[in-house]
Amino acid sequence: MPALDACALCAKRLARDSDVFMYRGDTPFCSKECRHEQLQLDAVSARQAARRLQRFSAGAESGRAHHGVSVSS
Repeated sequence: MPALDACALCAKRLARDSDVFMYRGDTPFCSKECRHEQLQLDAVSARQAARRLQRFSAGAESGRAHHGVSVSS
């Protein structure tokens, strides 16, 4: 669980009397902009992971076909 004393993106100290912008329940940010930037970074990472999985799956399927292994049941 992240500490609630600094922004998770820019590491700016969070003042006790200022607003804290939360993301994913327990990740603090100093501003809407920092929270939004993290949200965008997470979206990019998710898309990249999905592409890697898709390439891996496609490679595994072609590998089975190449080795004469039936893909259908």
